[in-house]
This record gives sequence, structure tokens and C-alpha cells, in this order.
Amino acid sequence: MVQSIRAINYKLTDKAIQAAKPKDKPFPMTDGGGLFLEVLTSGSKVWRYAYMVGGKRGKATIGAYPTITVKAARDAHEVLRKSLATGTDPARQRRIEKLKAASVIAQAQTFEPIFLSCPPAKSCKWLFQKGFRLV
Repeated sequence: MVQSIRAINYKLTDKAIQAAKPKDKPFPMTDGGGLFLEVLTSGSKVWRYAYMVGGKRGKATIGAYPTITVKAARDAHEVLRKSLATGTDPARQRRIEKLKAASVIAQAQTFEPIFLSCPPAKSCKWLFQKGFRLV
């Protein structure tokens, strides 16, 4: 059973966020609907979205304030809420996307370009002696 997405009364303002000072421990400033700004001990402020999926709590990081503005954080929050309503765990989906991106980069990083750029006289035997293999 999918819950309907209700209207959210957002309550954080830019002025209140700027006035927030760090404390001994990180603390949240709630905005509504699971969206909150976490003020870290270093003074950094990070937008996060707390949710429940399958009876377990989850937390997705949206980005750092002021790089991510209040409006942009709320827009991202709506996107995450909609994906959660379809049954997709937002944090898990981001991890999967990061792993896919990392695997594409890893596949692109081979020693074939180095081997092919080697002059024929040297024949790049040292690559094989060091244990590098062409993919």
C-alpha cells in the first residue's frame, strides 16, 4: 500500500539557517516531511532526508548548504519522496549509481594506451615484467 504524498509545510528560512551556530554535537533543524538541515560541529550544514522503507530507517544526503539552496533542497526532497513512493530506496539507488560509475571508470583505465604508445624497438616488455596485463 503506497501512502499518498501530502502537502508539506516547510518552515526553515534562509535567515534562520544562517543564524544557526555549531554546538558540541551535530543537531538537526527540521524543515518538514523528513527534510532537515544537519548542523555539524565543524560549522558545516548539510541537507538530509530521513525516511522509512520496509520498516527500516534510512537517511539520504542531498548536499551542503549554501551550495544547495533552500529551494533546491526542497525540490530534491520532492524527487526523493516520489521515488520512495514508487518503492525505490533513495540511498540504495545512489549507491548503485556510484558503483556503476566507478566500474565504467575502472574499465576505461587500462594500460593498453601506454602499451600502444611504446616504440616498437622497446616493445614494452617491462610492462609484462611488472605484472601488468592488457585487457
